[in-house]
Amino acid sequence: MSTRRSRQRPKATQRLSHTAQAPVADALPTTPEDARAKAVRQLVEPGEERVRLAAELERLDARLRPLILEAVSAGVPYRRLAELTGISRATVARWGKSAEQ
Repeated sequence: MSTRRSRQRPKATQRLSHTAQAPVADALPTTPEDARAKAVRQLVEPGEERVRLAAELERLDARLRPLILEAVSAGVPYRRLAELTGISRATVARWGKSAEQ
């Protein structure tokens, strides 16, 4: 009876050893151009998300501004408005002053 079979690694282990290698795309850059290309690739997704979120924030600010101006004219303190909205007290004050003019 041969012991060869018992010495072989199970197929699942064999597959893992092949997939455990690092992908070629994550290899260290060899030239400055490779380093720049890798840096750009890494920035694309989070950059797009940030641009999307900045646009959403502008849309929300446009919705909040008339409500904040109404609250300022009703006498709600700037600090409370900042707590409720996440907009700085300076911005609330600037919006309030621009509405007065």
